[in-house]
Amino acid sequence: MDKQVSPALEDAASQMRAQGLNVQTLLGKAKRCMGLRIEMEEGNPFVYEVSLDGYLATPTESAQSDEARQRYYRAEVYLHNGSQDYDLMGFTQDQITRDVLDQFESHRQLLGRVYS
Repeated sequence: MDKQVSPALEDAASQMRAQGLNVQTLLGKAKRCMGLRIEMEEGNPFVYEVSLDGYLATPTESAQSDEARQRYYRAEVYLHNGSQDYDLMGFTQDQITRDVLDQFESHRQLLGRVYS
């Protein structure tokens, strides 16, 4: 989260601010969740959040005890309408920045279709 996600969100926010957008960021306040938000004229804000969610792996037959169960993490993306069911683990900083910008453009296009 600190090495890839936070810098990528800062980069995306900077690029959007350069376009004159008022971007609110949630960075550094909580290590498990960070993101950004842009209020849109149409009243439907753009929200992009990344939540570090931990899960217990399903034990194998040879390791049935709770102690043997391993925890794994997903850096899940959430937009204004909920989880997007994908994980940013393994993404580079540039790929995450591009994902934020692509999701924002999709949001703007959707609002343009709805309100035109």
